[in-house]
Amino acid sequence: MLSSFLPVRPRILWYLQTFLNRHSSSHRPSISGYATSCLDILSATLELGLRRIKPSFMELSGIMSKFSDIGTVLELEVSIPIHLEDGSKVVRKILLN
Repeated sequence: MLSSFLPVRPRILWYLQTFLNRHSSSHRPSISGYATSCLDILSATLELGLRRIKPSFMELSGIMSKFSDIGTVLELEVSIPIHLEDGSKVVRKILLN
């Protein structure tokens, strides 16, 4: 699969590649699998050029089934500090997916 766009500025492309490289070695398989797939798509797009036609339904279905194999595509744990009236603080963690 090829991407429909690439960042115009080389610096933004570098930031994107660095971000994906950093997260491709994550200890969470859902994040590392998604980042690795994005890096593969980005590399193919840089090598072959941008898409000229939109992806077919079968192509999109294949990609989505690939992501379902590695777990939830977007999984994020957020810590929210709660300050109580007595001056104490409690931190609650919420898993977003």
